[in-house]
Amino acid sequence: MKSIQINTILIIILTAITISCSKEWLETEPQGVYLEGNFYQNDEQVLQGLAAAYAHLRIQMLNESQFGQDYCSANFLLNMPSDEANVGGQFLGDWITLEEVGHFTLTSENRPIYYRWFSDFNGINRCNLVINNPEYESEILTIMQGEARFLRAYYYFELVRMFGPVPLITSTLAPTEYEQTNSSLEELFNQMEEDLLMAIEVLPRKSEWEYASRNRASIGAAQALLGKVYLFMASPYYNFGSEYYNEAAEILEDLIALGEYELEPSYGDIWTLSHEHGIESIFEIEFSSVSNREGWWNGLQASGSVDCQMSGPRLNLPSTVYASGWGFCIPSQSLINAYTAAGDSARRSSTCLFVSEIQESGGTVTDFPQTFANAYNKKHTTRLSEQSADNARWGWPVNERILRYADVLLMAAEVHNRKNSPDDSKALEYVNQVRERAKLDPVSFTGNELFTAIQNERRLELALEGHRFHDLVRWGIAAETINAYRESDNLQTVLSIFIKGKHEVFPIPAIEIVNSGFQLNQNPNY
Repeated sequence: MKSIQINTILIIILTAITISCSKEWLETEPQGVYLEGNFYQNDEQVLQGLAAAYAHLRIQMLNESQFGQDYCSANFLLNMPSDEANVGGQFLGDWITLEEVGHFTLTSENRPIYYRWFSDFNGINRCNLVINNPEYESEILTIMQGEARFLRAYYYFELVRMFGPVPLITSTLAPTEYEQTNSSLEELFNQMEEDLLMAIEVLPRKSEWEYASRNRASIGAAQALLGKVYLFMASPYYNFGSEYYNEAAEILEDLIALGEYELEPSYGDIWTLSHEHGIESIFEIEFSSVSNREGWWNGLQASGSVDCQMSGPRLNLPSTVYASGWGFCIPSQSLINAYTAAGDSARRSSTCLFVSEIQESGGTVTDFPQTFANAYNKKHTTRLSEQSADNARWGWPVNERILRYADVLLMAAEVHNRKNSPDDSKALEYVNQVRERAKLDPVSFTGNELFTAIQNERRLELALEGHRFHDLVRWGIAAETINAYRESDNLQTVLSIFIKGKHEVFPIPAIEIVNSGFQLNQNPNY
């Protein structure tokens, strides 16, 4: 009886303690474990989160057990559908999933485009964590959140160009919110604009970053990207209104007035290791040879640019200048002809690595497809001077130039020519600066003739840098240009016909439509 009474009293006491303390017990945070809600508490932690957001710029390969490994370089996916690049490789069929992209035989099951979608949205998620989670204030935090906004706008700009109307996600989603649908292009462009305007308010100049932080976003990078966003919004394809040409002109003039950037004296220097973050560079994706594990399956762990290895010449005999690469993303005959027609030997020789040049350095090439135009991609290549035992094949340390001053000058020329009250004198000033560096005579056109000259100048100046295809799309001439190239380069048995209203964008990955509970709508005609 006594024992029963004592047990009853103990139960009552323990119950009372449990009830009174239950809230405190439930709210106890796990010790030694960082979660989203308890991590972004100081500048050091936010910097780590920001570094994770930057890291997704560098992704060129991914591997999921459900789908397998594949290459998803944004540079390749932006270049290969254009009239200036062929997929290349050892032979037709060497990399079928990339050929689906470059030959317009895409389906929603394509791995590279799924991995690009996956990578960009993961980058956006990491930006959202930096923007939304910190609850303290500091000057450095304000700058870091400006960087995250720049990155979020960049990832969304890439997604919209590739996939059209994708979901707009600006916060961390709860499991009940995973079933997202397409947002409108207006919502997506407005978010890019908002993020970039906020970034411009807080980011430092490029010259104000310490040398070790030179790869981080600056006010110039945000201005250049916003000018490009406005340019796309004003274009015939997106058609948000010609007033955005005026908006682009204003922001690009602000960037030019900064006085931070100039054209490199020698065009061919731009893509070399020794000229990284040079006077023309506005924003670069940083690569290094810090982490390298040799072997095909270890390309995922490499910190270097696999694009260089992928694009380098396929050598049979060794060269004294170039290491052997795999010959993907190669110049088209159409591009080479455009350089020849313009008398543009300076940019031709710096963009196209011709077989004759390889032979002069002691090398010979082997194994190339019928699309081979006797040249490889010189802007992304395997220079022995940039290779060491540490970087071997997987760790090429050469950065990817994303925004550079020549692009800004040509965008500024275009918007001054296209805006509501054209200023062709200023447009000519800018386009002729670019032509002067290429050792070409100045042009003196006006109106639509000048616009045509600017279009051609963009092709010659920015070839194989991921601009051409979406320039054709925004100008509304992708179908006619690419189908003409299909004929002129005799690629009828290789390239499918470009279908207007379909091939301007990639299909939304099928797995993402399933994961959305079929809330996502597929792009037309896929």
